[in-house]
Amino acid sequence: MNTITLPAHFDGTQIRLDVPFQMKPNTRLIVTVLPETETDQERKIWSELSTEGLSRAYSDDEPDYPIDLIKEANVDYAGADVILTPIPQADGTVKNRPAVVLRALPPFQDLLICGISTQLRHEAKGFDEIIAVGDNDYVGSGLVSTSLIRLGFLAVLPSSKIVGKIGSISAARHQRLLKNLSEYLAP
Repeated sequence: MNTITLPAHFDGTQIRLDVPFQMKPNTRLIVTVLPETETDQERKIWSELSTEGLSRAYSDDEPDYPIDLIKEANVDYAGADVILTPIPQADGTVKNRPAVVLRALPPFQDLLICGISTQLRHEAKGFDEIIAVGDNDYVGSGLVSTSLIRLGFLAVLPSSKIVGKIGSISAARHQRLLKNLSEYLAP
């Protein structure tokens, strides 16, 4: 096998590849630890702030999203993808929660996402979107129950903070979300 360089990160427990790559057990590796730059530290701080704000979109009685729901991990995420990201809970635990990717943002391709919750009573009519069991894109979304796409709970996260993709919403729903957000932000 030829030598290959792969981007990876340390998540605090394990070294994780940022791109999919198959290796045999006991494959020999050389790990090079790169120094943190000021930009890396700034992105980390903003990511933590985003995650903290996003956590408010969820309640303690949300359904669990186990890791086996992941259809693709370490992919180039795109708008309309439904992803799982670890979110700190009020009791200190961390649970995987669904979110939808709205856009990848320059210059690092960090992801603008919004939370998806089962708390339908919090719907902002004309702004959020309910995705229900009977909707044509529900099955493909990977969601486990009727849910509310909460456009008011936005976060910008690096793809390294995404556990994986569980599905996607329809292009039409994705466009409506972008339209709702852009109309709200317009002066």
